[in-house]
Amino acid sequence: QQQQEQQQLRRDKLADGDAGGSHSLHLTHEQEREEEQEEEKEVQVESMEPHPRWPPAPPPRVPADPAYLLHLLLDGSATTAGHKVRELYTAWEGTALHNELLRKTESAPELLAWRGPALWCTEEFVETVNLLHYQAQPPHLKERYLRPVSWLLHLESDVILVSPWEANHLLGWLRQGRGVGRARLHMYAPRLRPEHPLLLNTPACCFPCYLGAEQNPTLNALQTQLRSAQLRHPLAQLMVFSGSLYFGDGQEAQSFARAIGLCSKPLSTEESAACVRGELPSNLFVPPALREAAWLRQDRQLATAAFDQRVLGWIREIVRMRGLQQDFAFSDVGTLLFTGCMPGFTRSENSC
Repeated sequence: QQQQEQQQLRRDKLADGDAGGSHSLHLTHEQEREEEQEEEKEVQVESMEPHPRWPPAPPPRVPADPAYLLHLLLDGSATTAGHKVRELYTAWEGTALHNELLRKTESAPELLAWRGPALWCTEEFVETVNLLHYQAQPPHLKERYLRPVSWLLHLESDVILVSPWEANHLLGWLRQGRGVGRARLHMYAPRLRPEHPLLLNTPACCFPCYLGAEQNPTLNALQTQLRSAQLRHPLAQLMVFSGSLYFGDGQEAQSFARAIGLCSKPLSTEESAACVRGELPSNLFVPPALREAAWLRQDRQLATAAFDQRVLGWIREIVRMRGLQQDFAFSDVGTLLFTGCMPGFTRSENSC
């Protein structure tokens, strides 16, 4: 404010003719430019400083002994790994979603909102930073340190999300021949653009792999397991969890809609009749209590959907936490949730 007052005083002197001639006028303009540059630098420095309401950045978490990874390779089961492997929904602890995920519905009290017996994550994947040094942890601080999904460990009956540090150790042991036949490591990338693949069907993005094979039985087994209705559609859960915004083809979009409990347009004859009777809500989401209705008995995908109706809001919240909200409204997933219509597809039928 003091600098602004001095600048205004100089302008007033120039207007009254007291600046002392053209040389003095030139010097005054030079001084003003230098002061403006200094003010700009001060603003830039202030913008680089942490916001006063933000807590200081916590230190990264120190990885534990990787022996449990070798146990996973040799045993081939996530259920025997103890606390080092968790159910997928526990990754939202410390976020705004956590309490909602644990809350049971009145219509189906036996059904947790997020269930996936074939999809797991490791403690190292979840815990990215050390929050113990905070005396009073700010609410939902963990949302700022969510780890993106980039590696999957495929066991005989389980799929486990692992961190890059764990993937590095697993690659070393797999190259030594440990766990071969029981485990395979896959790369994964959420589909954030229409042309992006998920990498799950790419032989070069898994290890051990069979390059050049037209039909890869291991990759086909992973695809079958991830799309299983009996296991509550792990691929759809993985896409929701990772913030994937686009579908590879119409079949994937249809499976995703059914896996989250959504009827998509155009509706079938049975679904249209259910709308007329008032059994199907206007948002086209089938509540858990109605998934065993007579008109749905033939649709095993809807009957075994992995979520209740709150998933429609959760997907938007997950997209926000992943920092993808700007692209959400016009994406395939956004179009499906907001309008109930299947987006058009011109992409490859084998784009996973």
